[in-house]
Amino acid sequence: MVSAALHKFYVSKTTILFNERTQQFEITCKFFTDDFENALAKGRVDLLHLGQENESSSVNSLIETYVNNHFRITIDNQVIAYRFVGKEVESDLTYVYLEFYRVPQFYSMKIENTFLIDQFPEQQNIVDLSINSTTQTLILMRDKTTDLFSR
Repeated sequence: MVSAALHKFYVSKTTILFNERTQQFEITCKFFTDDFENALAKGRVDLLHLGQENESSSVNSLIETYVNNHFRITIDNQVIAYRFVGKEVESDLTYVYLEFYRVPQFYSMKIENTFLIDQFPEQQNIVDLSINSTTQTLILMRDKTTDLFSR
């Protein structure tokens, strides 16, 4: 009898969208909840219970620290400070929301994304940039954690 091995995909999806109405960039990072919780809990003894009624009170702080340590945006050689807005957990997916104000005109946007790479060597981090009805995509991974969007 041949058994089929289960294959798990290790991927995150980040969308950077320029909202013309508010004149800000809105960022949504999407993770598989179990993988993200394991990354957040690294080195901790207590359980985080991400998205559950008994969720640890430190979860939002841990998420903000984790994202700041693993995701960087540099526009025209200027590091961008973004604001953590919050998170949502829906079943097996966790969404993290960030934002920053910046005019949409620029020459290059450098993205550094190391989400979950420490935990999963096969991790792929897909990043989409959407401005003025145009979308560009980067795929970042262990051997290529930084890339550029050019305009």
